[in-house]
Amino acid sequence: KGAVSDVVASKYAGFFTHHVLPHVGDRKINQLDKRTLMLLFSSTLPGKRKVVDGIDAGAGQQRQHVDQHFADGADLAAKAVAVAQQPQNPLRRLGKDQVNEEPQRHEGQPVTIKGWLTNRRSSGKLHFLQVRDGSGFIQAVMSKAAVGDAVFTTADHLSQESAIVVTGAVKEHPKHPGNYELIASGLDVVSEAHDFPITPKEHGVDYLMDRRHLWIRAERQTAILKVRHEIINAVRDFFNQQGFILADTPIFTPAACEGTTTLFPVEYFDDEKAFLTQSGQLYNEAKAMALGKVYAFGPTFRAEKSKTRRHLTEFWMVEPEMAYADLNDVITLAEGLVTFVVGRVLDRRQKELKTLERDTSKLEAVKAPFPRL
Repeated sequence: KGAVSDVVASKYAGFFTHHVLPHVGDRKINQLDKRTLMLLFSSTLPGKRKVVDGIDAGAGQQRQHVDQHFADGADLAAKAVAVAQQPQNPLRRLGKDQVNEEPQRHEGQPVTIKGWLTNRRSSGKLHFLQVRDGSGFIQAVMSKAAVGDAVFTTADHLSQESAIVVTGAVKEHPKHPGNYELIASGLDVVSEAHDFPITPKEHGVDYLMDRRHLWIRAERQTAILKVRHEIINAVRDFFNQQGFILADTPIFTPAACEGTTTLFPVEYFDDEKAFLTQSGQLYNEAKAMALGKVYAFGPTFRAEKSKTRRHLTEFWMVEPEMAYADLNDVITLAEGLVTFVVGRVLDRRQKELKTLERDTSKLEAVKAPFPRL
């Protein structure tokens, strides 16, 4: 036992205390060595078997006692998992994070979605509610027979972007295999919206940009943000896997790093002037002499007044620096980064790419090695 047991037990103590003990009886828990029970949650670690195998083989009774601890603990763990799977249990995270991402996993199960009404249409005794919860969009089909006259009438008067909580069961669409909808059995109105300015009709770019904080609720805009999120994660994962150290650099800088005057000035302390950063290059060139391989990934500002798509005032830039690297090393690194990021987005964001009507065949053609000149 000793150090191995202490390390593994401390790693899982929080999970055990908060997610197992509340859902099983104290009587049986008290009969067990809690440290041994906590080791059940470390089945992928070598520590669990070291604890058991480290007992003197000659002490058969002690060995049997520990094995019984594991058997009893496994029974308790199974009960805890079963409790966590119950629909009413808050540990079962369905409504907000998973239903719209993988609805087929929850077909026939009761779920709750907390979100906003994107659109609504009615057909006789049915309402079709398009609901957005952050993870995606799903249609809730509501019948008067299932929810009653009062709830059905309430739904009939809901306006766009009202905050609602819908309960029901996930079901595959009868006419569109592979698509899923929610057969509503209940509705709670958290807050009713009034006069939401971005309606389903067409709006100009200037109008939408003036209401950007509301525009990001649209399906296309959320798809863009999710793809951006995937790209950022992929960039970080790539450099971390290559042994680079993340070394972020200051946003306020005393001077330009690229010999230009296109900087945004900022009033600093004591009547001094600072500038918003153009690049973290100079800082990370110094850090590379200390750490070998480093990268920065943060906001960058360029005061180049322009309205073309080829000029950006603000963007996020990743900048790696390597000591003892030649041109071939730099080319190989850049090639690896591009293929890794494109592959990650294709693997994890197909739904968003489809929403954006992106021609994925061009992305699928991005394979190493690239042509060398």
